[in-house]
Amino acid sequence: MAYDLESIQTGRVERPPRIVLVGGTKVGKSTLACDFPSPIVIPVAGEEGVDDIDCAKFPTVHSFADLGSALQTLATEDHQYETLVIDSVTRLESLIFAFTCEQHGKESIEKFGYGKGYIFALDNWSLFLRQLDGLRTRGMTIVLIGHVQAKGFNDPSEESYDRWEIRLNKHAEGLLREWTDVSLYLGLRTFVQHDDEGLRERKRAIGGERILFTQPHPTRPSGGRGVWGRLPAEIPLPFPNPYHHLKQVVDAARAQENQTANA
Repeated sequence: MAYDLESIQTGRVERPPRIVLVGGTKVGKSTLACDFPSPIVIPVAGEEGVDDIDCAKFPTVHSFADLGSALQTLATEDHQYETLVIDSVTRLESLIFAFTCEQHGKESIEKFGYGKGYIFALDNWSLFLRQLDGLRTRGMTIVLIGHVQAKGFNDPSEESYDRWEIRLNKHAEGLLREWTDVSLYLGLRTFVQHDDEGLRERKRAIGGERILFTQPHPTRPSGGRGVWGRLPAEIPLPFPNPYHHLKQVVDAARAQENQTANA
């Protein structure tokens, strides 16, 4: 391709979103992802979230090569699927580690020494993300499901506190965070009841409401870039056609930007 003056483009480019959907166990991440338009799921060994969901799915992948085969099928064959769901990247990490060890003749990712194994594994993470970007050029929305874990965070400007992070090695987590267009956190808002028991107060959880959190927060891996950063901060679930709702908000934001630019 010639990068001359004739190749210069103007205006905004609209592409299907790259979404990371994370949350704790048993909160309905797989169910929510399968509510996206025409989904096809690639389940990773160790995950059973889609077993009881009536959706299109590949056989469970047990190796990085299996995953590559499924992605190649979607990239080269005609199909009607509009959304690819990977369930989950947390489980996928072990397959990438195994493949990286096989490439370099190591018994485990720790045998590389000095954390080098995790750096080598980034090459395969990058390959995986490039394959997903290829499917995106075919018009597919990408949804990567991930689990979270609580980790301490030393904030240089505030007191230290715990926050939820994607359960991945820090190098892969950083790469994924840069790649995604929007990170959504599915969690519970717990209601706490205070009971007086003699001289002390007792607190107990009495229920919870499922919430899809979309905006940046000190304790959650959520937020988006561009128009995907203009979603409502909280979306209570269940919600009919959740992706349709998200898309409406994004389309409205794009329309407003275009109107402002043309004014």
